[in-house]
Amino acid sequence: MAVMLSAGLFIGVVAWRLSEETGDEYQGEGEADAESVLDGIDDFAFDLGVNLPMSDRKWSDDLNTRGAAYKSALATTERKYGIPQNMLARLAWQESRFRPDIINGTTKSAAGAVGIMQIVPRWHPGVNPLNPAEAIDYAGRFLADLYRQFGSWELALKAYNWGAANVNAWIKGVKTEPVETRNYSAQILADLGKGKA
Repeated sequence: MAVMLSAGLFIGVVAWRLSEETGDEYQGEGEADAESVLDGIDDFAFDLGVNLPMSDRKWSDDLNTRGAAYKSALATTERKYGIPQNMLARLAWQESRFRPDIINGTTKSAAGAVGIMQIVPRWHPGVNPLNPAEAIDYAGRFLADLYRQFGSWELALKAYNWGAANVNAWIKGVKTEPVETRNYSAQILADLGKGKA
C-alpha cells in the first residue's frame, strides 16, 4: 500500500513538473504522451540522484534522439583515445542524460559540474565544459588517462565519477566506495555488456 501511494505521489509530482515546464495545464488521465511521461519520470529521478530500473532501457534511445547531435563526436573521440565502443557515449548519458538544460549549464550538479560530460571547472580549468565538442574530447582523453593509470575500465569509470585519489585510497582500504560510484561503473559496464572490464 505504501509503495502504491509513493508511486502515485511520484507520478503526480512528475505530471505537475511537466506541466510547469511546458506551460500546459495537466489534463488528467490519458492526455499525456506516454514517452514524455517516462522521460519526465526519468529526468525527475535523475535530478534527485535516483536511478530507476527503467532508466537502463533507454540510454541508446536518448543517444539517437536528444544526443544525436553529439553521437559522431562521441564515437570519434572513443576511436581517437582507444575507448571501447559506446563507453564514452554511455558515460555522457550517465552524466547528463543529453538534457539541454544540463548541457548548456542551466542545471548544475551540487558539486558544480556542468555540461554534457559534467566537468567541474575548478578541478579541470583547461577546458570549457559548456562547449560540447571540447568537453567530449577532454573527457575522452581524461578517461583514457585514467585507464592507463588504473589498468581497467571499471576503475577508470570509478575514478571519473569519484576522483583518482579517492579510488587509490579505496584500493588501499583507506576509504569506503560510495554506493553512487559502485552503481555508476556497474551500470555503464552492464549496459555495454562488459561486466567488470
